[in-house]
Amino acid sequence: MGLPVFWLAQADLQAPDGSLGPSASGSLGDLLPWIDSAPAELLRPDLSQPESLLAGLYSTPAALDGLCRDLPELSWSLQPQPGEWGLTEIVCHLRDVEQEVNLPRVRRLLGESNPFISGEDTDPWAEARGYRYQDGPLALRQFIEARLDLIALLESMPPDCWGAPARHAILARPRCWK
Repeated sequence: MGLPVFWLAQADLQAPDGSLGPSASGSLGDLLPWIDSAPAELLRPDLSQPESLLAGLYSTPAALDGLCRDLPELSWSLQPQPGEWGLTEIVCHLRDVEQEVNLPRVRRLLGESNPFISGEDTDPWAEARGYRYQDGPLALRQFIEARLDLIALLESMPPDCWGAPARHAILARPRCWK
């Protein structure tokens, strides 16, 4: 999937048959020294592969759900600093960007040849849409649903679509969007 892997195993165990093999292996005590000594480029996922992009897309809602599932209600409305977003605002923003920016962009990429992708200024949505006053856990569930819709759309794409060109408002010239 283009992700670096450290195989934690006893010395006499090997990686499972059929696996591509880990980047390194050893005991739990070997993990941090490996991370510290590994070149940064080795630890970066290879995002040129659809599989690694999809892995990242899958992991975000799973991690958010795991971190937020048992939070007390008060935690959803806390603001870290004046003018900074709290958890509810962040999750509402993730939901709206997924529903109103990411999904439509991918649909456009699938439906048009070399489409123009406009830039979106989404930060003002927090105030304009009253994110602070919305239901954070509901917004998280809606984000997860939208993300799963995006993943399903991407998984259904033919392989040649992953390298299709698109023009972006900021990048301006045709580029492969993967």
